[in-house]
Amino acid sequence: MDVILGLLVILGPCLLVGGYIRRTISRKENERANPGIPPSRVEDGNPIKPPKGEATKGSTMMAFGALLTVIVSPIALGLQQLLSSEFGSKGRLLRIRNRTALPKQAKGAGWHDDTVVCVQSLSGSERETIGEAWHLSARMEQASVAAFSQLSLYLAALGAPACLVEKCHRAALQEIDHARRCYAIARQISGVPWTAGPIDELVDPGPGKIVSFERLAIGSLLHGCLAEGLAARVAREASIRASEASICETLRIISTDEQEHAELAWEILAWCLDVGGTSVSSAVEVRLAKLSEEFTPRMPEFPGVTVERLQAFGILHQDLLGAFAQLEIQETSTRAHQLLASKRLAAVA
Repeated sequence: MDVILGLLVILGPCLLVGGYIRRTISRKENERANPGIPPSRVEDGNPIKPPKGEATKGSTMMAFGALLTVIVSPIALGLQQLLSSEFGSKGRLLRIRNRTALPKQAKGAGWHDDTVVCVQSLSGSERETIGEAWHLSARMEQASVAAFSQLSLYLAALGAPACLVEKCHRAALQEIDHARRCYAIARQISGVPWTAGPIDELVDPGPGKIVSFERLAIGSLLHGCLAEGLAARVAREASIRASEASICETLRIISTDEQEHAELAWEILAWCLDVGGTSVSSAVEVRLAKLSEEFTPRMPEFPGVTVERLQAFGILHQDLLGAFAQLEIQETSTRAHQLLASKRLAAVA
């Protein structure tokens, strides 16, 4: 995915420059082959024109390059930054080798429900753009299923109590529901039968990392307390602004579930602090000191679609997302410091 997005970003300017050079060379060659003839030497009084099309070689390349540069590249850059974010607006994401892993794009059945979306008000280009946004959301929700499965293995490896493991599996089932709803919305809007493909990174995850209380605590802080708290907030606010009924319902369900997942992360963090000792507390304090440096996840640009239209179909403007992210960072930091303080007091008592 990263390679494809990178190539799209580079290809546009390259085609634009290459097309300009090709057209310039074509024009020079045409001038040499067809020198100007004074009008007086032409019987009908009109100057001889160059053969049609000779001076426009490279124009198609320039046009395609401009299209990629102006339209496709901003979307690709936005997706690239969104997928590489430390935390995002879609909750807990599957991470392999410290990078987000999503299922491949695929077409078929198996990952959608009977959700129906009214799309009559959307133009063809709007359906394509908004449908792609929901398709990305669906892939992220589906990857969250594997993320919670991964988390349950970590909990089992460290001897977590049954209630945490049970809640983790319940969260995975909720993510399946989220993914089905999002895939259905993406299919309805775009008209493309999207479904979840394989997650290649899970086939060969690379050298394993030792599961530790420190790693689990910090992961819970970032990808659970913070990211899922933000996901709940964003989904809740998006449901308020959305006007399409089925999208409103889906976002309300996602918001409620993501808030539950965030609370699970706080429980896991508290458990790690209880059983992990001072090394866990120290690791969490160090990471908390850098929490304000987390950058706001960015949504891709959506050229040709108004902010009002995006919000009507459940997609928030970047400015709102940034404001919610900063608010979530502040609240997470405050609550985490309070949790650390309470654990220190309990240890003294």
